[in-house]
Amino acid sequence: MKKALKSLFVCFLLAGLAIGMVGCNNTKPATEKEVVKVGMDAAYRPFEFRDEQNKIVGFDIDVMNAIGEAEGIKMQMVDTAWDGIIPALLNKKIDVIASAMTITEERKKSVNFSQPYFTSGQAIVVPAQDTKTQTINDLNGKTLGVQINSTGDLAATEKAKQAKEIKRFNVIPDALVALTNGEVAAVVADAPVVLEYQKLNPGKVRVLSKYLTEENFGFAIKKEDQELLEKVNKGLKTIQDNGKYEQVYEKWFGKKQ
Repeated sequence: MKKALKSLFVCFLLAGLAIGMVGCNNTKPATEKEVVKVGMDAAYRPFEFRDEQNKIVGFDIDVMNAIGEAEGIKMQMVDTAWDGIIPALLNKKIDVIASAMTITEERKKSVNFSQPYFTSGQAIVVPAQDTKTQTINDLNGKTLGVQINSTGDLAATEKAKQAKEIKRFNVIPDALVALTNGEVAAVVADAPVVLEYQKLNPGKVRVLSKYLTEENFGFAIKKEDQELLEKVNKGLKTIQDNGKYEQVYEKWFGKKQ
């Protein structure tokens, strides 16, 4: 009888443990943040570049992280070559492009853009010792440098028809090095980028005051990914309204004039 009772007690005990284990297995884990892969060409200071620790930093990174914080999204930065950045998005290797990309009608055929988040323009930068060049027309017969498939490339092609050559580089730092080495007479690129280069290289280059274009930057997203587009736009509006965007802007560009 005692053995029977003991066996019955053991059975109840094992049954209780089993129920407890089942209960543990049914407990739902804490909800993890959605991860969004953000593609950018990390050679475009101050928008995206690698710091001394080889970490990708810059204005676009801070803006995207602020949007992610507002929307409960974890942003994962992915260094992506500019010339293949839209194909990478369309092939789903990345989820969004945040790389100082100008909103154009041609690009809209392939991707959707967020609301504009930055206004820029294409500027001309020349060696500091070149005091004669004041406009694009002064570069007739000379070689210009641009980043391939950029709006700087497009602006130079359209407005410098009398140039000797338009030399195309994979990344803008290579074009700027070519400028300081005398391989090209001028470089056409986004104004904030060449102004940053001028600041970091005092006495080496001069940025012309008259810009060739005025452009709006946007975040590019696959056309079928409407939900992500809505989240990015919502997060962008949130940080613009709460002052976070202004803080990020001042960190990289100073107070707006």
